[in-house]
Amino acid sequence: MPPKVDYGEAIAALTAQIQDLKTTIESNSTTINAIQSNIEKFPFTTPLSPIPIPTISQNSAASGSSSLSDYQAKPPRFNLTYFDGADPQSWIFQAEQYFQIYAIPAHQKLTVASFFMIGEPRFQWMFRNHQLIDWPSFARALELRFSPSGHTKPQMALFKLRQTSTVAQYQKNFEILANQVQGLTDDHLMNLFVSGLKPTIQQEVVMFEPTTHYQALELAFMAEAKLSESTGPSYRVTLPLSNRPSLAFPAPPRAPLAFHPPLDHHWHFRHRFPNPPSNV
Repeated sequence: MPPKVDYGEAIAALTAQIQDLKTTIESNSTTINAIQSNIEKFPFTTPLSPIPIPTISQNSAASGSSSLSDYQAKPPRFNLTYFDGADPQSWIFQAEQYFQIYAIPAHQKLTVASFFMIGEPRFQWMFRNHQLIDWPSFARALELRFSPSGHTKPQMALFKLRQTSTVAQYQKNFEILANQVQGLTDDHLMNLFVSGLKPTIQQEVVMFEPTTHYQALELAFMAEAKLSESTGPSYRVTLPLSNRPSLAFPAPPRAPLAFHPPLDHHWHFRHRFPNPPSNV
């Protein structure tokens, strides 16, 4: 049989536990009230405003030494191509732009340029000849050494320039020389360009009376294409020698053989040769 439960003791234990919980709740309530009263003692303040982000103008005004360029993005890096002896005018023009972008001082231009020369045009020969004085003299010596028309003044070479191949190659040579001549108007350039064209192309260009150099260039390209189509390549088929038909004339008919009497007949007065045999 299960043991008997003393309900009186159980009720007393529950009553004690409930009393402990009541005491704990009252203690917690007292603590909360004390914390709330302490919070109310602090003065009311507004929320903190976010820290302002400094701007370029503010920083410039505060520092006094900063400028707008300090905050701009860095420009892309420009590289100077290596000079190998081909097209010196284009390389000199590119080098001068490089010196201007990076603000290379005049006394350092030769030193910087020496790092971009490779192969045959390495300029030790200029040191031996005492030609390295400054950048302008070096550039001129470079043209004299490696330009086909270096010993001729650019203006004279431009006036004598004539088209010998395609219009594109003629335009390239024309631009190289024209970039070295100062003070030419577009009308002068157009007249010089047209005067140097091939006669067949020049005739087509003059017919349309261009007013600028690039109009004349466009017309020259069109004339070149037109003449190329009209005088297209002619194709001539030749047979191999072994397959060619024979052109030999037929052999002429052979003449009949003459009859010669035997040599054993002796000739005498009223001698008669025997009759030749008849062809049956």
